[in-house]
Amino acid sequence: MKKVLIVLILIIVGFISFGYIQKHNGLNGDKWIGIGILLVTFVLMPLFLYSRFKNKETRDRMLNFDLNLTIFILFHFILKPIFT
Repeated sequence: MKKVLIVLILIIVGFISFGYIQKHNGLNGDKWIGIGILLVTFVLMPLFLYSRFKNKETRDRMLNFDLNLTIFILFHFILKPIFT
């Protein structure tokens, strides 16, 4: 699985690089950049998450209550007044 992910990363970097080269030369490279981003989002990320967590307990992947409460307090009382 590790080799598959490495090959997929190289393919995605190739798509995005080719798109930027095409865009720099005045051609339409947005299509190639978009294909690379879609591959990252819908192929690479799920494969990476599957390979990373395939032998773990579900409990290990979930946040505990204390951490959820801390994140809520951080957002609600500290970050929300800054951005509003």
